[in-house]
Amino acid sequence: LERAREAARAAARAATDELETSRSAAREALVAAETKLEEAEKALREITAERDAASASRNESRAALERALASAKASASAAETAEAVAEEGAAKMKRAAAEAVANAE
Repeated sequence: LERAREAARAAARAATDELETSRSAAREALVAAETKLEEAEKALREITAERDAASASRNESRAALERALASAKASASAAETAEAVAEEGAAKMKRAAAEAVANAE
């Protein structure tokens, strides 16, 4: 009976030791998993920041192109207006010259 008790105690100690070893390994695995998770979260934040910066850059480029297009349209409109005014002035000068010629005759 005493030997059986000792054997049971030894088995219990062995089971306790194995359980503690398993717990320790599980804690180490958990710490490693948490570390990997933190690294993955950091990488995700960096990727997100890079993506946001690229998006902001694209938006700035798009806005600059839109401003350049608006400026080009305004310049074209101003040139058309100037051309129309010049043509009108030339027509007036021709009429005035024709009138002057007619009056001189």
